[in-house]
Amino acid sequence: MNAQRGFTLLDVSLAIVLAVVLGLATLGVLRGLFALSAAAATASGGSLTLDQTSDEMRSDAETAFAVFVPTQDVMRRPNSGASGAHEIDFYTRTDTGQIASWAYFFDAAAHTLRRFDYDAAGHVGEATRANGTIDTTARYPALTGVTGFRAQTLQASELIGAENVYASAIAPALGGLAPKALPVGFAAPGDARGDRFGGNVTVQIAIATEHGSRTLHLATAALPSGFTVRAYPQIRAIVYRIDQTHRFWFGLAGKSHVFVRARLDISYDGWRTQPPQTWCDFNLYGYPDGLTGGPAEDYHPEWFTESTAGIVYDVTHGETPGATCPAAPPPPASAGAAAPTAAPSAIVDTPPPCFASGSCWPPDAPPDWSPSPAPIATPPIAWCATHPVSRLCGGPGPPPVLAPE
Repeated sequence: MNAQRGFTLLDVSLAIVLAVVLGLATLGVLRGLFALSAAAATASGGSLTLDQTSDEMRSDAETAFAVFVPTQDVMRRPNSGASGAHEIDFYTRTDTGQIASWAYFFDAAAHTLRRFDYDAAGHVGEATRANGTIDTTARYPALTGVTGFRAQTLQASELIGAENVYASAIAPALGGLAPKALPVGFAAPGDARGDRFGGNVTVQIAIATEHGSRTLHLATAALPSGFTVRAYPQIRAIVYRIDQTHRFWFGLAGKSHVFVRARLDISYDGWRTQPPQTWCDFNLYGYPDGLTGGPAEDYHPEWFTESTAGIVYDVTHGETPGATCPAAPPPPASAGAAAPTAAPSAIVDTPPPCFASGSCWPPDAPPDWSPSPAPIATPPIAWCATHPVSRLCGGPGPPPVLAPE
């Protein structure tokens, strides 16, 4: 006969204790897993929100005429600090001509990055889509947990400089070429700001949050090349004559002076704005007393100096006595602004008078001189030997530019 032994109180107690211990351990593991899952979800959500904000900025740049770092933020305070600018602005016009301006403002105290729409009158808030008016009581949702933000302007000439974090990748792709800065200024009616620049300006943005960081490079995608070309400065020279007679001996005797002067005009819109800006105006021959007809005077109006290219070349190389040409003026919209200006390059040129017969080839012209319209005659081989870059000799040269009517 087999005896059967039941569970004692001690056995039951030990089983209960083991069950509780195992349950608590399992609960702790589950709680840890849930915490990790929640943290991962939060980090994923934060990264997703940061990516969404970055994509919104890129989309904004694609529709803007200008992406720029303003001198003052939307709160009318200096847009500067120990870590750089804390706001980036956008400017565009709608199809109906309505001006739209908006900004992304970093609040270091609240750790937020928020979009604000604004107008020239200083209203800040959210724009009403129907008419563009600003609702000052409305606010766009903010990106929270922002620990750092910095916006800085990079001119095209600075893209391969130390300030650009991707300079090492850009420089080799340019093959040793140095890009030129071609800023385009905008002046809105009633809001003639001096810091609103587009063109090929790039704004570099660094955003840091609790869940990651991003570095963005924003530039306008609306007519970037065409608009920049139209805003590229063009120069033309106007040569004119002033006759002066100095009488003495009660008018019985006199001495004549002829002043042949040159005026350099500059245009940033293809000569649509009239009258154009005057760059400088100076005495071209016989400085400072003009031409008196003496044998020592060397006046040859058919020479290269009479052309726009010749005058600009002489002025920029210091070969014209009395020529006082300061730095080329910026676009009209940027008057008084502390902003970079494009160096004059596109020259609206006409050949000297002797080109009508195709018989003169000025030896003092620069190696890449290519007047427009080009002469009918073919340049001599000897001339091309000293002007190998000229388009007239098969070189790349500057493209022909027709002088305005």
